[in-house]
Amino acid sequence: MSSRISNTPGNRAPSKLESETLALMAEFASQRKWEDAAALLKRALSAEPGSGLLWQQLGIALQELGQCVEAMEALTESVRLEPKQPKGWALLGGLLRAQGLFKEAIQCHQTAQSLEPAAPASAANLATTLQTAGQHAAAVDWYRKALELKPEWTEVMAGLGHSLMLLERFKEALPVLMGVAKARPDSQLDLAKLATALREANHPGEAVEIAEILVRQSPDIYAYRLLLGACLSRVGRCVEAMEQYSQARRLKPGELEAFQIMVYVANYLPHKNPADLYRYYEEYSEVFEKPLQATRTPIPIPPNGNRKKIRVGYVSGDFCRHPVASFIEPVFDCYDRSAFEVYCYYSCPKSDVVTARLKGLVDQWRDVPDVSDEALAALIREDQIDILVDLAGHTRLGRPLVFARKPAPVQVTMIGCMQTTGLKSIDYRITDAELDPPGVSEAYNSEALVRMNAGAVCFKPEANSPAVRPLPALREGVFTFGSYNNLAKITPHVLDLWSEVLRQSPSSRMILVADSGDYLRKSLELRGINKSRIEVLPRMLEQAYLESHNRVDLILDTFPFNGLTVSMNALWMGVPCVTLLGNTSASRAGSLLLNRLELGCLVASSPEEYVDIAVRHAREPAFLAATREGLREKVRATWTDAAAYTSELESHFRGMLVSAPTRPSPQI
Repeated sequence: MSSRISNTPGNRAPSKLESETLALMAEFASQRKWEDAAALLKRALSAEPGSGLLWQQLGIALQELGQCVEAMEALTESVRLEPKQPKGWALLGGLLRAQGLFKEAIQCHQTAQSLEPAAPASAANLATTLQTAGQHAAAVDWYRKALELKPEWTEVMAGLGHSLMLLERFKEALPVLMGVAKARPDSQLDLAKLATALREANHPGEAVEIAEILVRQSPDIYAYRLLLGACLSRVGRCVEAMEQYSQARRLKPGELEAFQIMVYVANYLPHKNPADLYRYYEEYSEVFEKPLQATRTPIPIPPNGNRKKIRVGYVSGDFCRHPVASFIEPVFDCYDRSAFEVYCYYSCPKSDVVTARLKGLVDQWRDVPDVSDEALAALIREDQIDILVDLAGHTRLGRPLVFARKPAPVQVTMIGCMQTTGLKSIDYRITDAELDPPGVSEAYNSEALVRMNAGAVCFKPEANSPAVRPLPALREGVFTFGSYNNLAKITPHVLDLWSEVLRQSPSSRMILVADSGDYLRKSLELRGINKSRIEVLPRMLEQAYLESHNRVDLILDTFPFNGLTVSMNALWMGVPCVTLLGNTSASRAGSLLLNRLELGCLVASSPEEYVDIAVRHAREPAFLAATREGLREKVRATWTDAAAYTSELESHFRGMLVSAPTRPSPQI
């Protein structure tokens, strides 16, 4: 952001030679005659070698000629001779930044800023260098300082918005990015950033509108198709989102991102035949896994699995405050440390108290957010992992192409997606007979199915959970439905059915916890439901989130992608759900939870039955009142026995090391 030519020599007047040389230098620079400029400056320096100003100008000319080493030497000599000249420090800092020498560049810009504290450019240069170095929190502070000195500086506002986005401070970024978009209305890149910020700051409707404009303007830009798809799926418009991902794939058939998102979003759509869903996974394997199969070196299973300890590696981007953590922590807490070593490969840069807790439970921890798939596979091989476990599947931070490289002799998927990965490189999937009925699911899984007697997952409830209070309908005289699932699962089909439930229960109301209250209220209003009956709560901290269930009588589950963690938390708080049983793993999660709790009467086999069950219990809530009283203890007995779950899982792990998987698999 600093100017290239300076006529200000600092705190002294320029000499006659310096003035004449600067005038000629400016003429050469305007004509981009940098070789002539460099020759001129070298002649002047032979006569006046102590001129820091001339060394500074020589540094500029040499940098323009691509002679970066010589330019750095010249600028270093410039600041040595005239250390009080901020422009020299700024130029040297910019060159160091361009060379990736961020620590030294930051020091230079800090010096320039201290010499010129009222100069907005000095603060902006320091901010930009901090941002380039990945120090975004510090960059935000200096961008704000530059804007205090020079308000409405669009380039600096854009830098501030970018750092705030990378810090995921989306609400702070919004007004900044709106200002940038207003100042540069023709910049599609600025509009794309604004749409992303709106989506992440819980304004998905506005995000869709902007993304649609971008796609209309530039229908052949891959990134804008992806952006619109992400905005549409955020509000449950998954059919339209899939069309955008399909168009993105048409534009760049070999690109991974659109296809991987598409494979996951496909689970939000109803499929008359589960084979239709499975075809997405098969195609993913054909396009992205198959080319890697010829390049990998097979790793033999250790003879008889006889290493003193079996090494199990878990790969996830969700070792933090995330639903996956509540299901894997019981395993980390209870594994047999005399027989197993646990390694974790964490592919997210964020960490929190849950991360720290998990890290303290395992033998080895690897932070790998910036490690490539190939390098991560090499690291896993180096660690000599026996059993590598995928906890993410095709979710945002999943690493399926690490598993496609087969870095461990046995590979397993569990918990993260509760469905197949489609990868032939993954040998087993941990599930149970409810989620994947024997004889029904095998044909739609690339892995051999390991059906756990203890259930597909083990749940760890929040410590110090609020007490379960009596049924609110009896206490308040109004029946309250609820939903805690994310908006992506609340498709138009779901909203249609919920509206019918509310129409047939005219004195009831509904509480939702969601990112965008306006969108949900408008969607239900369009279906004839008065907005006064709909209350939308923002996302909350865990204790408040759980406590809010004491206002809800019955959860209305989403479909075909049922809730799992949100339903488990609701059950823990005494609130069962009405669920619609489907024909895929994701659409059997509700029945998985309810049938094991002897609440199969709440599992519907058709949309009509779903409505009937919900309406009947709203009119006659006695069953729910009685169920609520003992439900927490039932959940505790059925879903929280970590020792039994982990012991059974370890037994299966041992078996995997002595026998190859069979596909299609029998019940294991």
